[in-house]
Amino acid sequence: LTLDPEEAAQALWVPLSLLRDPSRHCLTPVQRLPKGAIFPAIQLNGVPLWGFTYRVLIEWLGMHAPCPPPEKPGFRAAQKLLDFLLASGLELRQGWSETNGGACCRIARVRGEIPIACVLSRMAWPDDPIPPMSSLEIEPGSIRLVGLDFEEYLIESGG
Repeated sequence: LTLDPEEAAQALWVPLSLLRDPSRHCLTPVQRLPKGAIFPAIQLNGVPLWGFTYRVLIEWLGMHAPCPPPEKPGFRAAQKLLDFLLASGLELRQGWSETNGGACCRIARVRGEIPIACVLSRMAWPDDPIPPMSSLEIEPGSIRLVGLDFEEYLIESGG
């Protein structure tokens, strides 16, 4: 087993107060991954702590707000994103529906062009102090949000 310096460049002692500070958490792109993909992270010395390590720390610290069953925090985040798109002028073609096939669990459809730059800017510092998602992928025709339980929400645009 060889340490990949691109993945684990250093070890740091980080005060719990820094990790518990909601203002330090954001959604950010990660080097070597597609430009439209952003992930929950916290900046440490200018480098994002994200992915599995971030998720383990956040779960261990109990930082996600409780969510009553059967709703999942990822769905709340997806609904806020859909509301943002509608407030930005897109038109709702179809509200959330369950899908029976494929990897997607819920899908919504809008009419109009997804304003990628506006979505990236809006989601960089979401309303929730700790982003309740594993990842967010934004493309011209769709937005894919992966929730904390790896459930998926897809917003498709067209026409």
